[in-house]
Amino acid sequence: MAELSKQTISDGSKTVARWLMVILLAVIVVMLGSELFSSPSASADSKTGWASGKEGKVFAIAGQISKDTYGLYLVDMKNSTICVYRLTNNGQLKLAAARTFIYDCQLDSYNTEPLPKDVAKLVAKARRLKDINTTTRPDSGSR
Repeated sequence: MAELSKQTISDGSKTVARWLMVILLAVIVVMLGSELFSSPSASADSKTGWASGKEGKVFAIAGQISKDTYGLYLVDMKNSTICVYRLTNNGQLKLAAARTFIYDCQLDSYNTEPLPKDVAKLVAKARRLKDINTTTRPDSGSR
């Protein structure tokens, strides 16, 4: 009996934790959406990491690069460029990588499965099956 109550408590805790995660993710999505669709009023906002002005928006976020290395990721929306800076042992930021992603965003697929054309075929097939099921379903009240 004690084992059953422990399992029920842990299942309840898992459910609460999952709902908290859903709520937190929803809050983050709303905050990001409001930031993306609002007009910039200041040239820099240190709380969100956005900097804006005539040039466009720049997003900066600190993060872990490898197991023991931390750094700064910088995304320039106007120039479609990402830069990665790593923090050295003596506290300096060094440029680790930089590239434009303007052409990356024009690819249909790269190193992914399934291919987008295969997904499109699956969606079309699912739509056809849905249409068939809704038009040929027997009337449940005829028996």
